[in-house]
Amino acid sequence: MSARGKVNRNFKSIYPKYDLLFSSSSTLQLGFVAEWDGFIKRILDLEGYSFIADLKISREEKEKLKSVLAAVPLTPFRISSCSFDEDAELSISADLPNINSEVRAKFKRHKISRYSYDNVQAKIMPASVKERIILILREAREEDKKYYRKKLKRLSILEELLYADSITITVENTSMAELESSLKDLDLKPSVSLVAGNKYNVSFPGSNECPFAAKIEPLKDFID
Repeated sequence: MSARGKVNRNFKSIYPKYDLLFSSSSTLQLGFVAEWDGFIKRILDLEGYSFIADLKISREEKEKLKSVLAAVPLTPFRISSCSFDEDAELSISADLPNINSEVRAKFKRHKISRYSYDNVQAKIMPASVKERIILILREAREEDKKYYRKKLKRLSILEELLYADSITITVENTSMAELESSLKDLDLKPSVSLVAGNKYNVSFPGSNECPFAAKIEPLKDFID
């Protein structure tokens, strides 16, 4: 299994409905199409467009649905933070979402034992939109089976998006001096705090624009 796969596996063992987004953007919105490429090594591919474009509804209703989804506000998540332990053999060089390559490179020689996304908020597809989608899908399945099977049934979409105010990395078997030396050249300055002994928390600002995880739902599951 790839490093990304192991990181996501650890995350999903605690939050089974969600997948980490190893490539994120402020342009991601609810309803965007997501695909899993590959069989043995599955890679999440975010298509960058809304599934609403594939619906057989009026242009006016398409624009209305897109506007509703784009305007969904951030709301408190059911838990305030997401954290998960890391395998001993892995390092931050595995593409941790919302941590760029410059930051990851600084941790290659340190032992990372935990990742935490703090003060988590979510964007969740409204019930009114889901109800309309269910009606559209049922009509398509009953009235145009070929269209439903080829265009809609296999699509998966972003139903929920998770955002974090900060990301905390727990580092072990190190010292404050070693950490400060590793991080001194970063443009983004983290805060470092002692946990106990030779264990430290290193916290970076997160983003309320770029999600770090998502609930990815197959369209067929809306009506099956």
